[in-house]
Amino acid sequence: MGILSARAEVAFIARADGERGALRQGQTANHQKRLGATLVMLEKIKEEIAECHRHAAECRDKAELTDDPEMKRDLLALERSWLFLASSYELSERLSDFTDEAARRKKE
Repeated sequence: MGILSARAEVAFIARADGERGALRQGQTANHQKRLGATLVMLEKIKEEIAECHRHAAECRDKAELTDDPEMKRDLLALERSWLFLASSYELSERLSDFTDEAARRKKE
């Protein structure tokens, strides 16, 4: 389940039985809060990924502008570090999606 499907599922749960905030049978208010917290966490991760890519692009741009080979090497190393961090956040998001889906299937 991606960010959009998590968002859609939370929206569906929040509007179950035609009323905002209504709960499905067997669902607790605590469960609904956890789903909301998960959505907030996924949005935060999405923002962190975008920020890492912005920093990486900035490092790459600066590396292209400098004539100092040592500075260029350092900036390109920083770019790789930012991209690695973005990949780590993306993996975290995918693992979260996977474990959420596995937990949902286990309950069915």
